Amino acid sequence: MSPVVDGVNISHWSGATYFPAEDTLLLLKSVKPGSGRFLDVGTGTGIVGIRAGLIGYEVVSTDMDRNALRNARANAAANGVHISFIECDLLSCFSGSFSVIAFNPPYLPEDGVPDRQLAGGPSGVDVAIEFMREAAQLASPDGEVLVVISSLGDTDAFERSCSEEWFLEEKSTARLGFEKLILYSGKLRQPGPK
Repeated sequence: MSPVVDGVNISHWSGATYFPAEDTLLLLKSVKPGSGRFLDVGTGTGIVGIRAGLIGYEVVSTDMDRNALRNARANAAANGVHISFIECDLLSCFSGSFSVIAFNPPYLPEDGVPDRQLAGGPSGVDVAIEFMREAAQLASPDGEVLVVISSLGDTDAFERSCSEEWFLEEKSTARLGFEKLILYSGKLRQPGPK
C-alpha cells in the first residue's frame, strides 16, 4: 500500500529523496486554494507541488537531484496532476513571475550535521537567504514566498538579511523537542522587475 501523506499519494520514493516530515507538513498545510503560477523549489517527493496542483495552481517543480525529479514525476502522475518539472539549483533557471514560491530548504548549521543534504550553510540559513534574494526577482507583485527555517539556525540573520526586500511574518510553527520549525511568509516590499 502506498503511503498517503495529508491526502497526497506518495507511491514513489527512495532513500536518497527526503521523505515528507514535520517541516514538509508545515509547508504543505500552508498551501491554500488559489490560481496562478506556483513554484515548488526542492520538490523532493513532489508533495507540495502536487497539493498546489490539486487545489488550482499551474505548478512548476524543481530539484537539483534527478532521482527526486523522477520520483516526483511518478507521484504527480499517481495523483493525476500535471506539473512541469525542471532540474535546477534554487531559482537560477527561471524568469517570469509566480504567485507562490515555496521552499523547504536544508536549514541546519553545517557543523556536526551527518547528512550534508540537511546543511543550510555555516549559519543554517545561508541557502534560505540566497533563495530569498533570487525569489525577489520572480515573485509577482502580490505574490507570496513560503520558506521553512529551524531555530537551530540563525533566524535573526535570516530576518535581517531579508528585511530590506521582504515583509516577513511567522505564518506557523511546530515544536520538535528542543527545535522550533518556523514557516515564514514573505511579501515583497517593492516588487522588482519581472
